[in-house]
Amino acid sequence: MNIKKVKEWHDVTPRILQEEIIPLYQPAIIKNAAAHWPILEFAERSKQSLYNYLKPKCLNQEPINSYNAIESANKRYFYSEDMNGFNFERQQEYLADFLERLLAINNPDEQATYAGAVDIRRHIPLFEKSNTFPLLDGQNFQPRVWIGNSATVSTHFDIQDNIACVVSGERQFTFFPPEQIQNLYIGPLDFTISGVPASMVNIDSPDFEKHPKYKEALKSSQVAVLEPGDAVYVPSLWWHNVRSQGEFCMLVNYWWDNPTYKIDSAMNTLLHGLYTIGHLPPKERLAWRELFDYFVFKTEGEPLQHLSEGRRGVAGNMSENLYKRIKHYVLNKMIPR
Repeated sequence: MNIKKVKEWHDVTPRILQEEIIPLYQPAIIKNAAAHWPILEFAERSKQSLYNYLKPKCLNQEPINSYNAIESANKRYFYSEDMNGFNFERQQEYLADFLERLLAINNPDEQATYAGAVDIRRHIPLFEKSNTFPLLDGQNFQPRVWIGNSATVSTHFDIQDNIACVVSGERQFTFFPPEQIQNLYIGPLDFTISGVPASMVNIDSPDFEKHPKYKEALKSSQVAVLEPGDAVYVPSLWWHNVRSQGEFCMLVNYWWDNPTYKIDSAMNTLLHGLYTIGHLPPKERLAWRELFDYFVFKTEGEPLQHLSEGRRGVAGNMSENLYKRIKHYVLNKMIPR
């Protein structure tokens, strides 16, 4: 099967990102987005050189979470066979100690390990001073770092828009559009590997007898292979699998919100809907879908257009004041059953 490649963009500016790439709502490779970073020179020399660059910058004031695969040869961080737990162990350690431990592992097959979503400003505050990311100037973002050896992160989605930059190691992203959820065999929502639901399909060796609809998902998949200095734009809610290969792999990512009012997690709405609507009789669920389509998804345009803007209440055009009004209404004036 010929899998589609993610589109590459060159010479991307903040304007191109905001006005051309993001509105497409498609993953995008941003070539050389981090090519100006000094850290890339150290990473290119050797893993020892990269370690020497990072360790003096670690604050070590509080531990981080690291993850060690129990079935190391698999290198796929996933559930245990009985799904009562996971096939990896969590531990807390200082970032500098983790880096030293990672440096000493010469064969990733002997021990797969990584530290994920480490807050750069808290643990490596000097990193941003030299390794800036002007593409997101003006955005409210939080840089995080992912460091480890060869690993596969199961197919999942991000709540926020994301840009991930490769520093070292090989990195491959496989994307599936949001509507492929029905073909990805999603795991439980309330017992997850990393906070969001994940696909149960092993992307490296899919079992088509167990997961036959996955063949349909593959028809819509896109693949991005990144080199050090490259970045990939990951639209929110796009399913993606991430595979890293190497002895000392490092990636820096930036989650941020568009637009300004996207503050509360929509996952809370989904979970709330499961216990308020999900169990209702089919006809009643369909009736509620009509309400959601009209008011939330706006399939017929802005709702209550027959009323003046000032009389549309919480269904009016979004603004900072209306956002606060809706939030206050939800928290303090819930409609009783």
